[in-house]
Amino acid sequence: MALDPYCPGMVLHFQAQAAYRLGRYPEAIGLLRRRILRNPETDASRALLAASYGQMGLVEEAREAWREMLRVNPAYSIEQRRKVLPYKDPDDFERFVEACGRRGCPSHDCGPDGFARYRSRSPCAAETRRLCSSC
Repeated sequence: MALDPYCPGMVLHFQAQAAYRLGRYPEAIGLLRRRILRNPETDASRALLAASYGQMGLVEEAREAWREMLRVNPAYSIEQRRKVLPYKDPDDFERFVEACGRRGCPSHDCGPDGFARYRSRSPCAAETRRLCSSC
């Protein structure tokens, strides 16, 4: 697949998810960058890119990836993703959410009235509120 220029872009996302799950964040980042070049309107790949940067401690890169994801899809919802993504081990998804929150990407959903619904166990709600332009 690595040599196939016609490999479907979604395959790159799935490979990146596998690399992320295995803790191979630089590999995930490379795959996600390729995916985004092929499909600039992908929100899921941009969110995973932000989490991958976050896991590596690259705070500014994580924030930029998250801002780009919100530009592509201002209605992106982590809670909606939680409901529809079939994770066998829910801790895998929680690791994604916490990587985003720990690195300054909002780990909450903002409603139309501007009030946020924060995850009760998020250690960084104040930082999240500061970064979220909707709150």
